[in-house]
Amino acid sequence: MSRLLNVPGFLFSLFCCGAVCCGAVLASCSGPGGNAGVVPQRSPTATPTATPTATPTATPTATPTATPTATPTATPTSGPAPASGTTYVFNDTSPSGIEAFAPNANGAATPVSSFTFSSSSYIPGITVDATGRVYVVTSGGIISFAYGATGSATPSTTLTTVTAGWGLAIDPSDNLVVTDYSHNLVDFFAPGANGSAAPFKQISGSSTQINYPYQAAFDGSDNLYVLNANSPSSITEYSAASIAGSGTIDAAPIATITSSSSALDGPEGLAVDSTGRIYVGNSGNNTISVFAPGSNGNVAPAATLSGNSIGFSINQATIAVDSSNDFYVASSDSSNAVYVFAPVTSSAQTPIRTITGVTYPGGIGIVP
Repeated sequence: MSRLLNVPGFLFSLFCCGAVCCGAVLASCSGPGGNAGVVPQRSPTATPTATPTATPTATPTATPTATPTATPTATPTSGPAPASGTTYVFNDTSPSGIEAFAPNANGAATPVSSFTFSSSSYIPGITVDATGRVYVVTSGGIISFAYGATGSATPSTTLTTVTAGWGLAIDPSDNLVVTDYSHNLVDFFAPGANGSAAPFKQISGSSTQINYPYQAAFDGSDNLYVLNANSPSSITEYSAASIAGSGTIDAAPIATITSSSSALDGPEGLAVDSTGRIYVGNSGNNTISVFAPGSNGNVAPAATLSGNSIGFSINQATIAVDSSNDFYVASSDSSNAVYVFAPVTSSAQTPIRTITGVTYPGGIGIVP
């Protein structure tokens, strides 16, 4: 198995200071889009008149009530947001970095923005929300950068609640979704969750069949898919209705894909398009298994892309889909490229675009 990187996605803005939270990536609290302050006008001074003194009455004492403790979140600020389809790529370099490419970028494209950050650990996960906030998994927690971050950036949030986070995703409401492989559960956090904020929802329990979850993703019907890495590996699907609400939800899957050992060989990456087409990145044999919408049980993939023939290598967070259902593979081998495919229906498909010159891509996230 190759290094585990997460990248269904980065930069995504992880809680913002700037208008972020959908991938929310890159923006500082002082980023563009802030509202200029309005200087108050001084009112003319009125001539004081004597006010008759009223007889004081006793003011009843109110019984104090406990003030509820608010969950810490990043304060949102107004500002621009990146275009849908903007592609954020995690640079597995020292220092670590994020590069953002315009929608439909091709060839030796110049990033529309980039920044670096300090991280002393392997990055297994990255995602970006609709506001451009980029979320990144590190050993110290899940950090985020608001849209517009540049230079040597400081995270706008650091979520320390999850100590065994791995895969990241954004749900249809722009909430942050984190797979916790050590505790066999999936956490949901409000946009901008910070510090020791608790998840508002948790998918866990024996009915879920979650077993060492590496990745999570959603389809166009808001159904949740979880990639379970423990043998036998599987993909479990949960209906939007079954996981609605808050608190701990022990929902049974509506479908479970097991397939053969070659179709799920060291599975690390997961992406699902709006139609329910499922992509699984296998580090064991460097392939991508593509399962048709509605797949269930021990089924064969509808197509298989070979990294050895196309030129990509699979790590945990290196695959993603955009809102047009195009499929992306960020290759961290010597090609240093992002390969883009039309929705995959055949094993013989070749890329429709290739973004070259990317700096050692170890993860990818796309603005919804």
